Amino acid sequence: MNEKQSRNELIIQLRNAGFSLKEIGEKVSLSHERVRQIIAKKKRIDAISAGTFDSLSVRARGGLVNLGLGNTPKETIKDMIYKDVCHFFKQKGLGRKTFNEICQWCGALEFIRIPKGKNPNEKKPKRPD
Repeated sequence: MNEKQSRNELIIQLRNAGFSLKEIGEKVSLSHERVRQIIAKKKRIDAISAGTFDSLSVRARGGLVNLGLGNTPKETIKDMIYKDVCHFFKQKGLGRKTFNEICQWCGALEFIRIPKGKNPNEKKPKRPD
């Protein structure tokens, strides 16, 4: 475990013990805002592991709600992605990153889209001579 991970675990332990953000920040030499961000990230990671709808970003939740899928179970959304029933990209605010987040959340990992230029197997176009 590296130094940053052990520091973050200490932050979570101190918060669970009832310390304020300011007190924790003073102990680990961080601002109270940075401590809050670390705790929030840990909560998001735990929520993703638990598979709750709350683990999605505001944009992803809003997009699903706008598509009429606000209270739809995760497995149903996954099936919709597999069957290409729902047109995610026609919904305003649901781009590649948000779609990837939803795919990761519901377990449709093979549908995660790699950004252009980031795929090592993608051939780059040749420059004209």
